[in-house]
Amino acid sequence: MAMVSIGSTFNGRNLTLLRAYMPMIDENDYAVRIPRSEFNTLSTELVLAVLDRSVKAPTELAQIDRNKIIAPLLQEMDIQFRAAQIKYERGLADASLKDSDTMKGLKKSHTVKSYNGLYGWAFALLEWTGINYRSEEFVRTEGSAHRVKWLFGVEKDENERLNRIKGFIPLALRPLIDQLKELKERDQVDMDILKQAQQMRDVFKSIFPTVPLMVDGHPVDLAEFEPPSDI
Repeated sequence: MAMVSIGSTFNGRNLTLLRAYMPMIDENDYAVRIPRSEFNTLSTELVLAVLDRSVKAPTELAQIDRNKIIAPLLQEMDIQFRAAQIKYERGLADASLKDSDTMKGLKKSHTVKSYNGLYGWAFALLEWTGINYRSEEFVRTEGSAHRVKWLFGVEKDENERLNRIKGFIPLALRPLIDQLKELKERDQVDMDILKQAQQMRDVFKSIFPTVPLMVDGHPVDLAEFEPPSDI
């Protein structure tokens, strides 16, 4: 079975979060072993961004100063982001400990050998002698199971977090745009409302650069509400 190893580095990226918990794994090869068929179904960029700690809070992606956030929704999204990172780290710590226990258990109950090219029938023959043999590859794969499960859990949670952002920002923009339209009819503008809308727009575009931001089926264009630059 073709396997993929995700270690302290992967495709030139330093996976600092994964490395932080590798000492918990009682094995020379700390890499997470995952069948390539499973790996190919994984949203690798989402997961690797968590593992190398390059993932950023929504407002940070939009380069909005934390002290200048005025949209309550964005403040809540940042809080949820930070809570998610804490959850991921705790989950990885727990998965690493469980994988370590798995490896220790297999080593204790089996004679672990490196038999390159040895097939299942050969191990069966060896076990017929009365000794339980397991390959190093088997131990490393079984000793990755909880961390593999964690990887797919991170993928699921990150997709859900991003989908909430994609859905909530247009909903939150609708009443703001309605207010801006009413004010425009009276040749007025509320800069606080406009700034909130602009921040939401910027966050949406920074996370989904190729997805049009739509409200009620119309593209969001806040330029029409902006006061002349000479005012």
